[in-house]
Amino acid sequence: MRLAFYTPFVPLNHPKPSGDTAIARSIVDFLRRRGHTVSETSHFSSTWLWLRPWKLPGLLKARREFRQALQENNPDAVLVYHSYYRAPDLLSPLAAAQGLPVFHFGSAYASRRRKSLRTRPGYELNLRSLRLAAHCFTLKRPEYENLLRIMEPERVTYIRPGIETQRFTPDDDARLLLRVRWNVPAETPLILTVAMLRPGTKSEGVVQALRALARLHTDGVDFRYVVVGDGPEQGALRHMADELIPGKARFIGRIASVELPAVYSASDCYAFPGINEGLGMAYLEAQCAGLPAVGWDRWGAAECIVHGETGFVTPAWDTNAFADAIQTLATDPATRLKMGRAARKHVLAGHDRDRNYVRMERVMESHLGGGRTEGHAAVTQSAAPEITQ
Repeated sequence: MRLAFYTPFVPLNHPKPSGDTAIARSIVDFLRRRGHTVSETSHFSSTWLWLRPWKLPGLLKARREFRQALQENNPDAVLVYHSYYRAPDLLSPLAAAQGLPVFHFGSAYASRRRKSLRTRPGYELNLRSLRLAAHCFTLKRPEYENLLRIMEPERVTYIRPGIETQRFTPDDDARLLLRVRWNVPAETPLILTVAMLRPGTKSEGVVQALRALARLHTDGVDFRYVVVGDGPEQGALRHMADELIPGKARFIGRIASVELPAVYSASDCYAFPGINEGLGMAYLEAQCAGLPAVGWDRWGAAECIVHGETGFVTPAWDTNAFADAIQTLATDPATRLKMGRAARKHVLAGHDRDRNYVRMERVMESHLGGGRTEGHAAVTQSAAPEITQ
């Protein structure tokens, strides 16, 4: 397939790390490794365009570049990543008008956005784009249900969120090395959080974890806490940790992604509320490395953790329930080991990114009237799991 790729929210080349750019790049990487041609057509972000009229010349330029890209590259279809009310897709309707199929991945629909004058324009523009789509793919169950309100079931596919499972294999050598470096005794459970420490829900998640861990500290539970990630709130969070769990917390800052598997291997369980997290990739990474995970029930954690089997999903904002779950894993090595093994098995079976993306590839190829291309050896057909639509 020859695909024109567009991200109306955050362009592929955006320098700031985010879940959006990571997922978008993973899609492009997968398709290119499978032998498809993927060309990014524009870097234009439509975020709040109707409230920022100075962006209109940029939109006109992007539309010209998009038309030119369609003419020069002659794509079979357009693939849009993450169109929603704040950053609606304003370019693919140009392709649909020429009869090209348009696919959406990670785009969202929320009817409540039509009720506000501030969000109504973006709602209408996003709705227009989604209705023109040949097919929509989503990694989120709630978004799948919302899309079914405006699209036929055969035009929407739920794809399980996935990671590069081969990267997150438990490593005993890395475990020993880091625990010695951090001065963590072999028998002391190490609780891990991975998060960007910026203002808002990310840092609030660490605050909630610290409050839960404060109860463990008060109860005399032996543990250590490691936070991976950097941001402007790190200083305040360090100070809070010193007050609530003195001597037990270590903030190691931002690390390269290649170093993360070793950190997971050194840890014993993963704990983070995941407030407003659309997807919980860190929960999947931790579980793949053999860690049971604990998160809250309203957001991405619930998509990734099998409650009572691979970890615990606790009621949001219930500090005692969150603390109870963490304490169970910290004080019961047998349960921790059993859940960790189940967690790894769970991720390997259903959350391998490439195997799950095969479903997307098949659907797009079926729309274009073709089957699998010979020589696509990165993922075998038999390896693709059944994924509920």
